[in-house]
Amino acid sequence: MTMKVAAALRLKNDYNLQLIALKHRIMSNLVVEEGQEPDESPKKLIALYHQVSQNYQALVTKINLHNSSTTVEYPSYHDNYKSGHLIGDLFSNDLPPDLVSKEKYIVQALVERESLKAEIQTFKSILDRSKVSRSSTRDILKVAVLDVQQLQKKIDTMAKFLRIMDAKIQEHNWLQDLKEI
Repeated sequence: MTMKVAAALRLKNDYNLQLIALKHRIMSNLVVEEGQEPDESPKKLIALYHQVSQNYQALVTKINLHNSSTTVEYPSYHDNYKSGHLIGDLFSNDLPPDLVSKEKYIVQALVERESLKAEIQTFKSILDRSKVSRSSTRDILKVAVLDVQQLQKKIDTMAKFLRIMDAKIQEHNWLQDLKEI
């Protein structure tokens, strides 16, 4: 049976939610008043938990093997910012033709996406901390050490690369079949 990667990712999430629910059901049926029976058999629930866990493990293995052997082409922030490439309008998905795009394994793109998200959050924190205000003229004047406008432009640029990268990964997930192992 073949399925699209996006469907497999959804199934992975469903398995994960099912495992959490089964754990709660097992835990709530472990102890009963003397002479009473549990609402559900913990033994049967544990057997079901093991089965779902095995399905989850097999699916995640398939997804990971697929992601480490399949590529996607996208413009990486880290491949472009050093060479001074500007990416045009920050709030559109249009890209200049001279932007460097490389084909990378999906697993590399996923790691880069998470790293870029973390960088954006870090720079947003730096930006928030760099904003200065004075409640009265008697307060000591504090000034930002960094150029706040330049920092905001960097965040906007990183966010655009993130949007484009994420769109390429999502497109891949909806178009590609998950490889059989």
